Amino acid sequence: MKTFKTYADIPTDCHDRVVAMGNFDGVHLGHQSVIALARAIAATSDSKLGVITFEPHPRQLFAPDAPAFRLMNEETRAHRINKLGIDTLFELPFNIELSKLSAEEFARDVLAKGLNIQHVVIGADFRFGKGRQGDAELLGELGEELGFGVTVAPLVSDEKGDYSSSAIREALSTGHPEDAARILGHWHRVDGIVEKGDHRGRELGFPPAPISLDGLHLPKFGVYAVFFDVLDWPHKGVYRGAA
Repeated sequence: MKTFKTYADIPTDCHDRVVAMGNFDGVHLGHQSVIALARAIAATSDSKLGVITFEPHPRQLFAPDAPAFRLMNEETRAHRINKLGIDTLFELPFNIELSKLSAEEFARDVLAKGLNIQHVVIGADFRFGKGRQGDAELLGELGEELGFGVTVAPLVSDEKGDYSSSAIREALSTGHPEDAARILGHWHRVDGIVEKGDHRGRELGFPPAPISLDGLHLPKFGVYAVFFDVLDWPHKGVYRGAA
């Protein structure tokens, strides 16, 4: 997967993508439905598939002192998106400059001129432009004017409600990881480098593997049964554990 952290000076061989666009925090089943729809559209025109997302999350720019809320960090999100078979990831820097672009400027300068996209798929609740002024209807009008297609993916839901990152956070906060898994399509995951701890677990006969949760939404405190994936080194494999 090719990754770009800008919308300027994109190589011409990475233009003309069909893209799915959103924050994609959690890359849950609702997000995957947006990406799947983009994949289907790309297949009909023999085009390559891309994803547009933003880093940091807009909430981090506008409310930097708010409690941590992200379900995954930048690296984990990119890893999950790569697993979905995406050709190109455009991870746009969400800074003051980008946040001040009007909806029209974003569509023209970022999507049309910068990335030169062929088609974009968004969720029905996606908003863009300064003050979140742009919605799906406006993006469709701008796309027609600027020369790219727009498709709106319907929200995914079940009898318990819409699939959303907020619903996952609520499930984790109240100690219901099974509800989070229903929306994610898998058990909630935390990726990271194992850090040096206090070695207290060794006194109980279990090697500890502390991983930082800095910047991430915290689940309800308690003891959880977990699967622990070691991705490399001599102990590579999947283990059962307690967190």
